[in-house]
Amino acid sequence: HALRAIKEHSQRDKIIEGIELTYNNLRNVLDKEGLKVIDAKGKKFDPHIHEIVGQVENPNVDEHTVVEEIQKGYLLGDSLLRTSKVIIAVSGIQKKESGNGAGAQEIENNNREGEGEKEKEKDNNKLIM
Repeated sequence: HALRAIKEHSQRDKIIEGIELTYNNLRNVLDKEGLKVIDAKGKKFDPHIHEIVGQVENPNVDEHTVVEEIQKGYLLGDSLLRTSKVIIAVSGIQKKESGNGAGAQEIENNNREGEGEKEKEKDNNKLIM
């Protein structure tokens, strides 16, 4: 019903006003209960309250600074309800090193070791059966 009514020009303003009133009332109730929006943009990345969903090369901003917030995060009192989904700034040098450096090789080596352990486990299971 609301979608049909919003298409009619005479009802649109009243519907928008009703939605805004409902939203504001809900925000007031949640604020009274201790809900806080996490302020992320422009802040240094904090893994306790932020989740990185992307990185951009930006020499004008300190590395690991949140440059864009994709989804707001929330706290209820001191408890985390949802992390902020963010995009952080990285320098070109750091980005290249992290993709081709020793860290990537170490992860690859660990993956190979894990595969070897799985094969040993399969062989042991065959012996038991």
